[in-house]
Amino acid sequence: MEGVCACYLAQLLALNGGSSLLQLYEPDGNGDPSKRPCASVNSIEIFAEESVRSMDSVVVDFDVDFPPLPDKSAADQSRRTFFLNVYRTKPNSDPLSTFSYSLKDGVLVFRSQPLQNNHPLWWRQLPFRIDRLCRGDFWRPIVLELVESTGTSVYTTAFTYSDLMKSMTEGPFVLRFNPSSHGTTRLPTVSVRCREIVHDYSFLDFVSAGLEIAVIVGIDFTRSNEEPRIPSSLHAFSPSTGQPTPSNEYVMVIQSVLDILQHYDSDKEFPVFGFGAKIPPTKTITSHCFACSGDFFQPEVFGVDGVLEAYKNALGTISLHGPTKLSDLLNLTRQYAAPSHESEAKYFILLIITDGVIEDLQKSIDEIVELAQLPVSIVIVGVGNENFSQMILLDADENPLVSSVTGKRMTRDIVQFVPFREYKDLPYHELAVATLEEIPREVLKFFKAQGIHPVVNPDPEERRRRYLGFADPSGRLLRGPQQAKNEADDEDGDERGSVKFFNDTKTQLIDTVVRQGYMEDLVRKVVDKGILCPDPLHVIDVLFHMQKNPPKNAPKISSNGVISIADRLRVTDTLSPTEPSIDPMKRAPTRSVGSAMVLGRLGRLCGICMRNDIDIVIRPCNHQVICRECYAQLASPVCPLCRATVAGFELIS
Repeated sequence: MEGVCACYLAQLLALNGGSSLLQLYEPDGNGDPSKRPCASVNSIEIFAEESVRSMDSVVVDFDVDFPPLPDKSAADQSRRTFFLNVYRTKPNSDPLSTFSYSLKDGVLVFRSQPLQNNHPLWWRQLPFRIDRLCRGDFWRPIVLELVESTGTSVYTTAFTYSDLMKSMTEGPFVLRFNPSSHGTTRLPTVSVRCREIVHDYSFLDFVSAGLEIAVIVGIDFTRSNEEPRIPSSLHAFSPSTGQPTPSNEYVMVIQSVLDILQHYDSDKEFPVFGFGAKIPPTKTITSHCFACSGDFFQPEVFGVDGVLEAYKNALGTISLHGPTKLSDLLNLTRQYAAPSHESEAKYFILLIITDGVIEDLQKSIDEIVELAQLPVSIVIVGVGNENFSQMILLDADENPLVSSVTGKRMTRDIVQFVPFREYKDLPYHELAVATLEEIPREVLKFFKAQGIHPVVNPDPEERRRRYLGFADPSGRLLRGPQQAKNEADDEDGDERGSVKFFNDTKTQLIDTVVRQGYMEDLVRKVVDKGILCPDPLHVIDVLFHMQKNPPKNAPKISSNGVISIADRLRVTDTLSPTEPSIDPMKRAPTRSVGSAMVLGRLGRLCGICMRNDIDIVIRPCNHQVICRECYAQLASPVCPLCRATVAGFELIS
């Protein structure tokens, strides 16, 4: 053996009509690739194409001519009833052997309605999927069986897919049935004709034409998962190394599922969001949709490693809280998918990893019903051993979901729920198969309903570009590979898709905070540097925290696009490796909590005028955020930070 290599099936599917060079490695003891490059041969070029047009169908006519039997009266002849069965036979191991067939291992692919002999025995315009009829084998026998309803007479004959193709140009061919018993002299015949071949594009066709599969990740940060430093936690991290432990089920799911999906995502950039946590800097605000990347308006991270890094980045700086709510994340996914629905062939997969019961079940159902009309599939992986009855309800395999807002039923079954505990001890790819098995079918179902299909390249010489993109029913070209390139080259193009959504959300957020009396330049500066969620209270929280703890250096941004939340917001990362213990006798003296609060508040500027020092404590919330002069000018008696009704204030002595 010279060398071996390994790759994902998804990589081969994406090559349809093309090729790729793969590095060869020396085999290890099991014949698998080792880490040592092969010395004699560096690489191997692999070509991939779809060998069977498995999604094509043929439309066939069968006209049976049954001669009258001499020993039967005309009335008896007319009362005879027949069925027509069509079988696929097992493949012939020797393609050069004499044409033969047997129904011993045949697979029934069609059974007709009964017809009486007083009517023509015609079964016409019958559609057959080619893969079901003969698996694309031009010479595999396809068996016809004519059965009398009484079971007294059975007749068989056979033809091939090649015969059907000839009939499209040469006309119908006639076959004589063979009797099941000897001595029958008057045998029926059948005229067979293929009317047309109906091309139904496959998932591979869409991938080859440039369909982008965009993956959005949602992670559950509710406290039912337990704190990450507890060994039994579903978010378990080692205190000594700061790395996930083998029992961390979130890491296992992310790796097994995204290892497959990343090969269908052209840029391999994944937006990663968390829900159900109290977010920094003060951890007084619970968010049900925040960016694990460190910036809500740039939530994408690169590759599987980026998703894992963003997950750790968030887990080390938030506080697990609750409750579990999915509607905000589902609504955000709708904002992603809706703009692309009209302009490009793009499909979204929302991967939600959660540990149990959700509180906003009906609101989530309402969002899912709306998402069913968009190019979206939802994969929910349940970790832990909680009751997942609500997730099974959302899966809706038997009872379609109904919106409480519009009364509409979901048009597609877009939710796939998989309990991780059933796959925990199996090879990791088994989970990927279970979670993604419905995706190709849902992709085809959605685009077929929209009348969107790949556009075949008219130039037969350009083999590497089989498709030019996509078209809708009117013939309008949608965004495909070439259109994407043109738009990237057009720097003056309009904002598209999610970019416009995020820009509009940012503008609205800044305007909302400014209307509360905060200076626009400061608000814009905070938002542009990165916030976790578009909540005005979170922006105000960051404003005051940054005044107290101004950053000394720019926050770290990893090669995977993850902004360090700890550096950005000047907070502690609880997943950092544990420092060596300090002798209690050598600890620095500390101030009392009361004096530390006063010292921390004195000398800070008012968040409204940014001129006077903060000199009052607002009651009853006890926030120290503005000066006495600005307090007197408040338009409404509410705290600028928490929006609680103000009962009065006290001077800071």
